[in-house]
Amino acid sequence: MHSVTRPTARSTGQNTYSMINQKYRRGYSIPLLPHQKDAGIRVKTLWPSRNQVIRIIPGYDPATGEIFRQNVHVNEFSDENDRSYYLSDTFMKAPVIAKFGTLNSPIISAYPPGSPEDQAYAGETLLRNFVRNIQYACMNKGGKGKLKPTNEWKIWTQRGPGALVSFDKEALLMQALVFVVNGAPNKDYETQQELRDGDGDILPILAVCILDSQTSMANLYEALVVPSDRRKPLDAATNNQYGPMAEMEGNKLFLNTYQDAVKHASALRPSVQPGGEGWTPTPFPLGEDAVKALWHPWDDLLAPFMSAKEQAELCAQEFGADTVNYVLGTDPRFSELIPEEIRKVGFGRYASLVGGSVTVNSAQPFQAATPAMAPAPAVSAAKGLGVGVGRSSSQPVRAKETHEAQPEVPLTTVDVHAIMEATKAIRQASAGQDPDQAADAQELLDNPLLGG
Repeated sequence: MHSVTRPTARSTGQNTYSMINQKYRRGYSIPLLPHQKDAGIRVKTLWPSRNQVIRIIPGYDPATGEIFRQNVHVNEFSDENDRSYYLSDTFMKAPVIAKFGTLNSPIISAYPPGSPEDQAYAGETLLRNFVRNIQYACMNKGGKGKLKPTNEWKIWTQRGPGALVSFDKEALLMQALVFVVNGAPNKDYETQQELRDGDGDILPILAVCILDSQTSMANLYEALVVPSDRRKPLDAATNNQYGPMAEMEGNKLFLNTYQDAVKHASALRPSVQPGGEGWTPTPFPLGEDAVKALWHPWDDLLAPFMSAKEQAELCAQEFGADTVNYVLGTDPRFSELIPEEIRKVGFGRYASLVGGSVTVNSAQPFQAATPAMAPAPAVSAAKGLGVGVGRSSSQPVRAKETHEAQPEVPLTTVDVHAIMEATKAIRQASAGQDPDQAADAQELLDNPLLGG
């Protein structure tokens, strides 16, 4: 399984960051999917509270042309190993921030692998600590934290469409043909009619799918890996109750939402059919030519990595240089990574919280705004899917929508007891109102590093 953590590259325009390489975005055409026109490869975050229907595209080795199988290490299955150990490089793991300021795309929060910053700080990146410091400060109701949350921060971290800061989470990334995403089928942008072929089947859209709900990820890992008969080698076609879902001769994957009884939240459960409709797979074969036309090596598909300097600049762009100086500049681990042009701005609005004074170049306050609805891809109905591709069904997704923020391991500067108490309060307040938030709180409480 490809497990390189990487952030997105900076674009020339504001609010246009994307984890997809520029050459595969708008203007990139996909001959097998003419109805997708020149919209490029999309990014779809799969919400645990909505049903999904996708077809995972198997990857391939560009050096040899070999199509990846769904499973690797097929003779080594053990419940002691992480399930991801048995997945091929068709899949990728990366830390993803779903919401960051006014950006209309999720971003990946790691340094370039092997870079000096990566070697020195590993996963402790500026982006990771920026969002976590703000989130933890807002959760620390006991007032014992190093950072004092402002009312503005509480707006940024609120749940709902207006949220502007979410936790980074380990996410599973898949390149897939999407049929139904977050409960809705693909539609023509101009007519708002569902995209269907002459036989009534919904036409697919090529996308990178992001699954960051931890319970949903665990469910999918089980489905993709665990054999029906543990005595035999892993084989998606002959030794898996779901059948092949990431091979050329594969099936559509249905991810049906349900309420997790333990975490009191929505999650996705893999299936071969919509919920409650039996266990008959829906084949969707992909020929070798189709696989090589649709799937792209991760190192090529994803945008170049962002350095510490670029991460600091992105934080300043979205939330103000003074916020960067207060959230990160007061931490000796990261202060030296902040560019001089940001440092010289000073603490601005936060001067009273650190006992300093406002500098001449103090940043203007960030204006919190509710992200607007993003338009669906500009597509029109088309007949057929091209040689080597089967038929399917699909849907669009709104770019910025309610999405759970899941804490993981707290920073050493945070009062762990206060976080746990605040999280308990969140979970209790969420009962019967916002199950996804309760699940996030439960996952934090269950973290072994917090004594859960």
